[in-house]
Amino acid sequence: MLPQQTTILGFLRYEALRKSGLLGNYSTEWNSLIGTKSFDGSNEQKFGIIKNVSPVSIYNGNNDFYPLRDPINMNTHTFHNVKVSFGDNSEDWDELNIFQFGEANRYDPKNHSHFKLIFSDFNGNSHPAECDDVLDSEQEYGFILANWSSGGIFRKDTRPGITKSYKGTPNDEGFFETEFWRMHPDFAYSFTADIDDHNLLKASDWKDTIDIIRFGGDRSIYRLSVTDGITNTEGNSGTVFILMSDAKADNSIYNHCATVVTDTQHFRNMRTQSKANENWNKRPADFNSLKQNGSNAQVLLKHGSILIAKNDNLATELAKALSSNYAFRNIGYNHFQRLNQIPKGLIK
Repeated sequence: MLPQQTTILGFLRYEALRKSGLLGNYSTEWNSLIGTKSFDGSNEQKFGIIKNVSPVSIYNGNNDFYPLRDPINMNTHTFHNVKVSFGDNSEDWDELNIFQFGEANRYDPKNHSHFKLIFSDFNGNSHPAECDDVLDSEQEYGFILANWSSGGIFRKDTRPGITKSYKGTPNDEGFFETEFWRMHPDFAYSFTADIDDHNLLKASDWKDTIDIIRFGGDRSIYRLSVTDGITNTEGNSGTVFILMSDAKADNSIYNHCATVVTDTQHFRNMRTQSKANENWNKRPADFNSLKQNGSNAQVLLKHGSILIAKNDNLATELAKALSSNYAFRNIGYNHFQRLNQIPKGLIK
């Protein structure tokens, strides 16, 4: 549903080359324009004129909506001597606040209405992420706006497939289904980027322009509109943290938390360098060699996660822990909203 922040960064670097007339023609100007290589997670890395990138939001009605695990009618309840395991750490917590549904029922992972993904502006307004209704093939093909009856932002498009050998022979055991998402035409992706001037490209050259672009793994087509914008400021108080984007962290952050609602997201990005005569493909190279195409797999906390600190002091420590990874935060990861109470979800 949401592009990775590294996808947004790659798109901006591509557009900088295209707008400056350097796309496809290597020049030493590349380094000052977009940096020497793609994202590698190091704090000292620079991306030329691209100073920082915000998390991606869903834009509608002049509001930005961010992912949230829908806390429908959920309350916290304290349990004692609970064994928890996050990653490679396993320990006993004397007191752990867990969520319960209503007055007595504990969270049931089979009940998908609990913590189902929605998009919220953290100010009482929310949209369901996924449409519940299903279109027939003719309606799906026509993509008729009037058929969007459930108010969701995305409609799932599931397509079957089957793996084949290099000679084209089908393998019945390789049957699979691929899920695609179609966005309601009233919504759009939105983000802000802080961009400097360059002798080949001024920041003003980006503004008030409309282009048709492609980016992402499926090379999807987007209409790009660029205007002046202001990055959403993050709340600086409260013990309730909502992850506006995926976050790179370690298990120590849970020492600050009374309870969490979270999932994990696998992260791996392609690595390229801004050099002439460099050939790269989409297959990882030998990880023991210097020419490594992809980063090692990492696990991030998933966007929309809810983290509740034990107290105000530990909330400050939690904020420091999430903000300390400058490299990821600079391109839109590790951003969060701090609130004084759990935000309202979709009331059902």
